Amino acid sequence: MPSTSRTLQPIDSLRTAPLAQLNAFRASHPFKSIVLGGARWEYIACGTGRETLLLLPGAPGRGETAFQHILAFERHYRVISPSYPAEPITVGEMLAALVGIMSAEGIEQVHVVGGSYSGLIAQALVRAYADRVASLVLTDTGVPSRARAGKYTGYLTILEALPLFAIRALWRMGARLYLREIRQDRRFWRAYFRELIASISKEECVGRLKVWIDFDRNSSFSPSDLSKWPGKILILEAEHDTTFGPEERAALRRLYPQAQTRVFTAGGHAASLTRRGEYIEAIAAFLQGAVAQIEAAS
Repeated sequence: MPSTSRTLQPIDSLRTAPLAQLNAFRASHPFKSIVLGGARWEYIACGTGRETLLLLPGAPGRGETAFQHILAFERHYRVISPSYPAEPITVGEMLAALVGIMSAEGIEQVHVVGGSYSGLIAQALVRAYADRVASLVLTDTGVPSRARAGKYTGYLTILEALPLFAIRALWRMGARLYLREIRQDRRFWRAYFRELIASISKEECVGRLKVWIDFDRNSSFSPSDLSKWPGKILILEAEHDTTFGPEERAALRRLYPQAQTRVFTAGGHAASLTRRGEYIEAIAAFLQGAVAQIEAAS
């Protein structure tokens, strides 16, 4: 399958601060490539520091979408930000590849940040490979749901029958809803997501949904799962998130009673963009504490 991570082109029609930042980022942060489990994975590896941050992308599956977070953290941490190829269709395949990237980079442990779709992947990763995860940050995400697995199985049947142009039209509708709460740099983000969606293949969409269904159908989590794991956990959530509603957010907090939790009273599912500075600040403070705990124990 051809590389997809660099198909997004500079959005030359705009003249905004994030555009200049994005174009400079693309010029200075090339993707690495590795074949794992028969699939070609691309990822950004950058930064300096003794500790490594694994930034997992949301459903679009592009490591570049976290470029502002990468720029904020690479001054103090090594940062790995992968893009998801189409081929993984189970959570196990996804996790094995992520650990494969870590091994290829000579990394023993990572601090994992997973938001929305990737918050699900992050929760599975810390259970399957607890010794490779130093701490866990979950943003705007939820818990396994058998009911959702049934609903999404129906969606999968429809998705597999749709032509690519119709799938991308659905993505664009979803992006408009996602971005409607954004006020600052709205034109940039609308243009960015248009280009992003234009790069997504049908195979990627099907693969992403299959992984989500596998997670919901086959994951059974308990608060006792991590009782012997020494890492710290941070949960960031937005009060008006409709993708993961109040009941699911409450279930997430019950699943991790040991977690630090911060609720943003203004913002919905796009709060990590609309309140990006506050999210980065909260994650940075949490990581400082997590690293101090590791150093004290060593």
